[in-house]
Amino acid sequence: MKNFSKFICIYAFALAIVSCKNEKPQGIVDPDKLPIPSACEMVSDSWIKDNLKLNVKDISIREANSDKNKYFKSCFFQWEESADNPNAGILIQIQTNSVYKEFPEFIAKSIESKRTDGEMMVDSTDPIKFQKFDVGLDGAYSYAMKRFYWRIDDNYLFMLAFNINMSESEMVDKAETIAEEVTRNFEKTMY
Repeated sequence: MKNFSKFICIYAFALAIVSCKNEKPQGIVDPDKLPIPSACEMVSDSWIKDNLKLNVKDISIREANSDKNKYFKSCFFQWEESADNPNAGILIQIQTNSVYKEFPEFIAKSIESKRTDGEMMVDSTDPIKFQKFDVGLDGAYSYAMKRFYWRIDDNYLFMLAFNINMSESEMVDKAETIAEEVTRNFEKTMY
């Protein structure tokens, strides 16, 4: 009986440890209860070099978070592509719903809105409409803006922005590869 009691205690302890891991949120969750991992930890510089086929010496990685906005975390990955483009790079951003109290469906509706209503560029009078981006549950991209958005649930919105010169088909292909890696690493980190 003594050994059985020890077994039960060890089993309960192991079960408690396993159940401490985060579970994927079901439905829309108050963003104040959602952790956001570092965007800089979603891909490594060596992974970027390999998958973007970059022949560069160094990639500078810099957190670009705002102390004033706790609902997103961003990271710049920068390198010198050429003398004409010394600040080549990508920006990865992970965001939760900053307008949750007023608009709980913001994450899902924002991607749909980019395709139907578009987004204004600084030097444009007409909105730029986005196209379908096939990553996650839903996604949208604009080659003109060099931005890609996707979501994996109703709580997290991901954004990838490019400052690289390449064709649209090549950029979409690279964006899909990066987005899938970011999503995979996000889910490993979070759940």
